Amino acid sequence: SGRPILEGYIDTHLISVIHVFVVALVIILLLLFLAFRKKRGFLLPLLAGSMSVVFSLAIINLFHLRLNPFTILLPFLIFVLTIAHSIQFMERYFEESLINKDKTKVGYTVLSSLLSPIRASLFTDFLGFASLILIPIPAMRTMAILGSFGVLSIFITVVLFLPSCFSVFPLPKIQKNNPDLGFTQRILKSFTHLWQRGWQRFFIFFIFLGIFIISIYGLRHIEVGENEPGTSILYHNASYNVAERKINAYFSGSNPYYIFVEGKTPEALLKADVIKEMDSLETFLRKNLKEAGYSLSLADYMKLMNLAVQHRFDVPKKDKTIGEYIFLYESNAFPGEFDVFVTPDHRFANIRLDLKDCRGETIEKAINLTKRWIKENNKNPWARFKYAGGLIGILGATNDVIRHGLFVSMAVLSILIFIRISLALRSFAGGFILFIPLLFSMAVTFGSFGLFHIPFTVATLPVAAMGTGLGIDFSIYLASRIKEEKDKGQNLIVAINHGVLTCGKAVFFTGTILTIGVMSWLFSFLKLQAKLGGTLGFLLFLNMLSALIILPIFILIFKPKFLAGGK
Repeated sequence: SGRPILEGYIDTHLISVIHVFVVALVIILLLLFLAFRKKRGFLLPLLAGSMSVVFSLAIINLFHLRLNPFTILLPFLIFVLTIAHSIQFMERYFEESLINKDKTKVGYTVLSSLLSPIRASLFTDFLGFASLILIPIPAMRTMAILGSFGVLSIFITVVLFLPSCFSVFPLPKIQKNNPDLGFTQRILKSFTHLWQRGWQRFFIFFIFLGIFIISIYGLRHIEVGENEPGTSILYHNASYNVAERKINAYFSGSNPYYIFVEGKTPEALLKADVIKEMDSLETFLRKNLKEAGYSLSLADYMKLMNLAVQHRFDVPKKDKTIGEYIFLYESNAFPGEFDVFVTPDHRFANIRLDLKDCRGETIEKAINLTKRWIKENNKNPWARFKYAGGLIGILGATNDVIRHGLFVSMAVLSILIFIRISLALRSFAGGFILFIPLLFSMAVTFGSFGLFHIPFTVATLPVAAMGTGLGIDFSIYLASRIKEEKDKGQNLIVAINHGVLTCGKAVFFTGTILTIGVMSWLFSFLKLQAKLGGTLGFLLFLNMLSALIILPIFILIFKPKFLAGGK
């Protein structure tokens, strides 16, 4: 047990996730081949994705970023994201190849039709990663740098590279029923049946509303922090967590909690009143916190010396006696041995309390008890008590960031994405409607945490930002295609149906590949990676379904002005 052992365990299993990536890559390439049935249909996205990975690895080296359980996932995520955007271009390329026989014109048409939505999509992807820099945790800021630059590389590898290839390579020889997957078309066709009649739309609308309300209820009951002993970075039956539970069961605890004592002047800790308050706080925490085990501070040494000298196990009442006892300890100890408890100038000290677990509930209770005691009992004029340090302090600060900082960064991110989408569509109503599927997916995903008592930890911290940035892509592409069809003079429901059956197929494969790629992390040896992959994959899959079902229904119900008329 202990932090060094945990770090070693993580480093040992960090590279093992590469095997998971290989299996996921094979599945993704198989899906690409089934989707397009052409070599270029999977070779070009594979090449674009590989270039983005090389760029991401170069960023790691350029900025001297350290590989950790989060950052090692990002090159693969950028790879999958590049392939996802490539699918939109490949789908449109094969579609245009049926209409135009001039390869240069095909490349130009593909780029001009997708330039606006992919710019908006890449901008939201960039914001999703960049917003992580607002979270004051080093691992999150590393993800922000690597992810943001990785997304920027997609503009080169997809927006510039693929249309150039389309303009150079001979046009593919395809028939009108290719590329097509029968089951995909049947699924999308069944989706279009959900909004053909008014009562169907409102029926789906009220189902959506009911699920959304239940999810909001779940959001109000989210638990922040660990909910079981050990670390959530590893699985419950990992050897480290097994050892952690046994050590905490048979011994005094392995999770240190430090309270800092700061004197106003040197020699402040020679005051008997200060030592008494240290002892009082220590005793108070041991008595009121059942998870408290062993504790140690300068007060304990004073009581032990007093027991040996005066046969009384309490803090001496005179400042002079405190000074004598400290002198006896320091003069008989090795140089620096006593610095663990008090500085040589007797101005700073700490109280150590070992806890038997680091669950969110335990941490919150320990900090709240400390806060309460300080408010009611820290009356001496010579020293002040400050909290919290050690592992418990770090986890407590992390939980505070999750509890408060996350919502601030999410609010900023949502506003920026909303403005960007509204500008792209030239309609604030359109931006709001595109945001509805995203809000629904976010509410369902995180509402499930509260409903099923799944703790929200640092493992799921990046999901909200990344899910917002990546999840809106599906709605952007589909809305752009619906608008394009509407501008050709078709009525709204025909434009929606055509958009779902054409662009929707690319959205379906994009969502499927993103979900499979991210969900592959579930097979990692590190629970932190598995939890991140499972949550983000579920969120992206929900976003894809919401874009294909909820977005068309809301467009038909509210009829936004940006779709009001054709050319």
